[in-house]
Amino acid sequence: MSNVQWFYADAQQQQQGPVAFEQIQQLAASGQIQATTLIWNESMPSWAAASQVQGVFNAGAPPVTAAAPGNPYAAPGSGNPLGAPTVGGSYPIPVVKKVSYPLFLTTFIAGIVLYFVAVGIIFSSVAKTASEMEYPDETASPLETMGDVENLDAQREAAAQQRAEQQAEIVMEEFPIAAIGFGMVGMILLLVAAILGFICIYRAWCCLQPGGARTTPGKAVGFLFIPIFQLYWIFVAYHGWSQDWTRIQASHGNLAGMPRVSPPLFLATLITGFCIIIPILNLIAILAYPILYLIMMAQMHKVVNAMSAASQPR
Repeated sequence: MSNVQWFYADAQQQQQGPVAFEQIQQLAASGQIQATTLIWNESMPSWAAASQVQGVFNAGAPPVTAAAPGNPYAAPGSGNPLGAPTVGGSYPIPVVKKVSYPLFLTTFIAGIVLYFVAVGIIFSSVAKTASEMEYPDETASPLETMGDVENLDAQREAAAQQRAEQQAEIVMEEFPIAAIGFGMVGMILLLVAAILGFICIYRAWCCLQPGGARTTPGKAVGFLFIPIFQLYWIFVAYHGWSQDWTRIQASHGNLAGMPRVSPPLFLATLITGFCIIIPILNLIAILAYPILYLIMMAQMHKVVNAMSAASQPR
């Protein structure tokens, strides 16, 4: 029993530990742990009030819970997650780091702008090259019409192929180097934005672990890289998170002042993203998706930062 590690929520609802049970008893004797203080170890299905664990306020009695196999130094959530929901009362605020939405927003928008600037330069160059090329008059003369029609068609086809090859050579020779630079920088910025987005998702799921989250932070991000399966998992990682946060926030009074999120918005954003591959609908989806995506990520960033602020010592 001496190897069992315990965790408790302090007066600011911050997770503390691991500590031995004897220290839990000492904290209870000194008044730092009260009857309503939430405590937990790996053998317990959920956090419980200290008054519900026998031995906390009686130094001579052992706790009623038995040790479960596993790493005694693992934090809640690593074995049997903190993750059994606690309904009502105070929510144990996990310690999470802040995320920067301005940085994410800047890299995302700058990446898209530079990428489309590169595409625009390329199309502009191709159009200019095509307009400057001289094409012979393909109108057949009266004498030509009296000749071999099949031979005339073959000559015209050969001339058209020659012009296409000539145009391709000119485009390659005059290809704008600036387009390559803008395109590469744009793709790098979009990659940075994607990494920042994954960091936000990971920390957002860390915020939910004490409330019975449907998955872990590692799975939430890691499964997004599995081909095919990611088409399903993206709904869990984003929409599922918004549903879990809404449920947890409604169940704990100390989360009432936290930012709210809109599960319908999360779902609409994901569906709009899939519409990009559908003809006709993609014209609207291409314009709507970036806007909805940024709003969705803004809500997720706000929750993470609010939880981070709440977990800091006061």
